[in-house]
Amino acid sequence: MRIYIKRENVSQGVWMDLPANRDEIERIYMELKGMHSSGMIPFVAGVDSDVPSLAECLEDCTVFADKHMELLNELAREMVVWENDEKARFGAALMWEHPDTIETVMDVTRNLDRYILDDRIKTWEAAGRLELEKRGIQIDKRIEPFLDLESIGREYVSTKGCMTPMGYVIKNRLPRVGVRNKGMTLTKDVFFLSI
Repeated sequence: MRIYIKRENVSQGVWMDLPANRDEIERIYMELKGMHSSGMIPFVAGVDSDVPSLAECLEDCTVFADKHMELLNELAREMVVWENDEKARFGAALMWEHPDTIETVMDVTRNLDRYILDDRIKTWEAAGRLELEKRGIQIDKRIEPFLDLESIGREYVSTKGCMTPMGYVIKNRLPRVGVRNKGMTLTKDVFFLSI
């Protein structure tokens, strides 16, 4: 992962590979400071990552304030070890939650287990087939070419999650631990999946 850092009203900036060590952070800071004498605060103007939806979430984030650099490094260290399915879940979670600060992005990262990848569904057509199966609707093979399974998938499934190249990602419905529910206290995470 890398970020493009610039200062407001200055057209040029600097790419920084993450995670970055203290020396690299200081070098980038000094390079930015030398570009223009203004007192503007450096911010993220671009993101190059395996998770395209991350760019929208981090753009305009200040880099050297409020421990943001530490959080950006933590995020980069997490993402380096992720498999493709984790990256797909993270990308879908970002699209679902729309975090707009590094703190809220990290909250999504720390709760990634709340998002489930269903690799059976990689297209809207597959989602449509699964929806018909779930409803117990059997389609005669002779009329199947006349059905718009893609539209069926989009209509019934798209509001419940996000389609990714790795599959369909849905969010768990997890009650909080210790929350009273109909006279009972839940002591462990329980989740309900419905596609």
